[in-house]
Amino acid sequence: MNIKNDVITIWKSRTKYSHADMSEDFFDVGGDSLGSIYLLVDINNFFGIELEPDDFFTSPTLGNLINLIEQMLK
Repeated sequence: MNIKNDVITIWKSRTKYSHADMSEDFFDVGGDSLGSIYLLVDINNFFGIELEPDDFFTSPTLGNLINLIEQMLK
């Protein structure tokens, strides 16, 4: 499993953004609050974790999201 690549794939599917920058903010690349919930549902289902919206909303960047998931999977 390559966490980074898997998260990038899910991120792109929810933002419709063709590239992925670790510092990009979900809401700055076309994401909205409903889309962020769908993003988290996709991630939680894919990785079998329980990432909460508050965890993501604190810093809604791709890099932060990857770090949160890696920490939860340790």
